[in-house]
Amino acid sequence: MNATNGNGALSPERYVEAFDTSGDGDELLARLLRRPGDPGILDEIAPEEFANPNHAELWASALRLTSEGRTPDVSALRREFADHPRRSVIEAALQRAVLLTPDGVSVGERVERIRDARRRERLHTAGARLQLLAGNPAMTAAEAHERALEALTEAEPVGVDGEPATIGDAMARFLTAQRSVSADRLCPTPWPDLNTLLGGGLHRQRVYVVGGSTGSGKSNVGLAVAGHAAAAGIPSVVFSAEMSEHELAGRWFARTARVPLDDITGYRLDGDAKDVVRELCGTPDPLFLVDRPRVSAAGVHSTTRQLMRQADVRLVVVDYLQLLEAADKRASRQEQVGAISRHMKLLSRELDVAVMVLAQLNRGPSARLDSRPRMGDLRESGQIEQDSDAVILLHPEVTDVGGSMVPTYKMEFIVDKNRHGRTGSVFLNQEYEHADLT
Repeated sequence: MNATNGNGALSPERYVEAFDTSGDGDELLARLLRRPGDPGILDEIAPEEFANPNHAELWASALRLTSEGRTPDVSALRREFADHPRRSVIEAALQRAVLLTPDGVSVGERVERIRDARRRERLHTAGARLQLLAGNPAMTAAEAHERALEALTEAEPVGVDGEPATIGDAMARFLTAQRSVSADRLCPTPWPDLNTLLGGGLHRQRVYVVGGSTGSGKSNVGLAVAGHAAAAGIPSVVFSAEMSEHELAGRWFARTARVPLDDITGYRLDGDAKDVVRELCGTPDPLFLVDRPRVSAAGVHSTTRQLMRQADVRLVVVDYLQLLEAADKRASRQEQVGAISRHMKLLSRELDVAVMVLAQLNRGPSARLDSRPRMGDLRESGQIEQDSDAVILLHPEVTDVGGSMVPTYKMEFIVDKNRHGRTGSVFLNQEYEHADLT
């Protein structure tokens, strides 16, 4: 069997052989279970360094148990995952470690193998990008060479493994990022005024929280941003725990083809509209939809990592934060949402992507005369505010007509927090007919 396909890419079998470190993860877990009272091994590797999401979740639970003064033995870990949606596969990983007899390879060597595989996997992804750059006739050789250097730099991003960097090295990488900012580090939104406030658009390794009340149009905003990025050639993925794939596709079609959403949801497409649907079946836009009513933050992380093997995903949209499954079912709801929020920040840094997280607001705005939302209205956790680089609050405007409040079809984007720039407001027109904002 050939190790590569006709394009020089690794075959699936060779890819697994080169980068899979599940065996090393099993070994580390087996050693932890044999000495659960010794937390030293837990300090050797972080959960996010494991490629196998089951190992990552078990390791994170062991760390949490230890921090709470509890022993991370087999019984305790089983109780932690008693109500987990993926209980069976995690239980299988735990049982495999229980039955495993550790060999003579040291813990340090196992950890280094895992880290080395992750580094090589990032390098492999960068290599695929180099091939595309080299074959791009729209670039000069000098441009392709500079972009290739950038890709190699990103293959080993500073700080991923906690390695220190000199200020000189940091400035060299800073200069590289500045040179490539328009082409590689930014995901512009469809709205120029918002891009201006956000320093050009959504930046990789940053988390943007979009908060809105029920029915305010959060999902439309997230899909519009992802669709706009994909139309510009920026690979994007939307995780929806609220809408089905069918609903997401319908809204994307309404916005893209300017077809009334009522005709789509009412199954009243005429012949011309159906012809457009057929044409869009072949769209090259790199937009991925993940319809999972039950998905965890770790699941978002894992799926995004897998997608990056086939597309250089740069933007992740999550709809919406409070619907994500909690890893710790027994923690308070505030602690659960806080943990999910922190995981979104970790995802943005580790995978080098921009993350837009839609979030539900509490009933605070409805109790105010002007109904304007505030950052403190984010439901269930102040941790969301802390982890975000920017918080954008949606304020659909209404007016008093004869004692009744009616919509004006205007939307205010309130940038209430912006760690890297100015705060302020952007005003847009709501197009409910096309599930869009202009």
